Amino acid sequence: MLLKVKVSKTKKENIVSFIKDIDEVILNVSDPEQCVKKVSYQIPSAVLEEALDKALRRIQPSVEIKGFRKGKAPLEIVRKNYGAKAHREVIQEVVQEAVRKTIEKLNLDILNRPEFNIVSAKEKEDLLFEVNYFVKPDIKVNYDLFEIPVKEEGEITDKDVDDVIWSFRVAQATKKKPALREDIREGDYVKGKIRAEKAWIVSKNEGGKKEEKELALTNQWKEFETVVGRGPLMKGIENALIGKKAGDKFQVKFQPEKDDIAHKEDEEIKQLLYSVEVEQVFELELPELTDDWAPKVMPTAKSLLDLRMAVRDMLEAKKKEAEEDVLMSIIANQ
Repeated sequence: MLLKVKVSKTKKENIVSFIKDIDEVILNVSDPEQCVKKVSYQIPSAVLEEALDKALRRIQPSVEIKGFRKGKAPLEIVRKNYGAKAHREVIQEVVQEAVRKTIEKLNLDILNRPEFNIVSAKEKEDLLFEVNYFVKPDIKVNYDLFEIPVKEEGEITDKDVDDVIWSFRVAQATKKKPALREDIREGDYVKGKIRAEKAWIVSKNEGGKKEEKELALTNQWKEFETVVGRGPLMKGIENALIGKKAGDKFQVKFQPEKDDIAHKEDEEIKQLLYSVEVEQVFELELPELTDDWAPKVMPTAKSLLDLRMAVRDMLEAKKKEAEEDVLMSIIANQ
């Protein structure tokens, strides 16, 4: 039976140590499957007896046993009444210590709480048990293979990882003409051209009053490719594509999101007008998220878990690189 070990975070100086050398109690180390390291242990009975004796002496002053004043019962009587319970607690403490020291000794990068299986735990005999450690895969990644977004603020989340994996699926998707329909739907792959026409901007005049002005924009046509609803276009344009079809030409007027377009701090862009031409529309057949698909994206990934961990590492590396660039820029400008 596998049980989860809750590894204590108590400071080392407050932990009673029973295992002097972890190497002396480890019987075997193996890798039965990806991301799992299995370690077998044998704790000598003498170590357990010493630990049990200490445990009983700790509780002796507080126990109440019929026929004796509180805390005055002989140790053997305490053992007879509380020995079984103390033995179970000692096993738990010894297992926790073995886990802590193994993680430190083998330098394990843990993914999840270790699970242990007691093989033999008879009193006055050696303790035999096994622990499964769930560890991060050892994956070497070429960061230049993919276009990985940089997250400059906040922690890397599961959604950030999901978004990158989704982009991998899109890159390997099969594109086909929509069957039995022409209208664009969310998730369709669309190619076309856009051009910025006008902008309505609110800014303060010389007297400090806000005024709205209309600006004509003379931008050239730009080609675009997008997956509707998740593409690089501004949300107002993405939404306007839904329901259109290949060959459509239209204009869309919308209020941009806060970070959609660069502008001066004292200005507010109220609305934008864009011309859009839809050239091609495709449905996407995304590859299924399976362990077999993961190596097709990243040969070193043997499973989806490997791939997710590698993507997270890439995002963390990109974030750290961006932070270092900002720091170097600050230093250079001082």
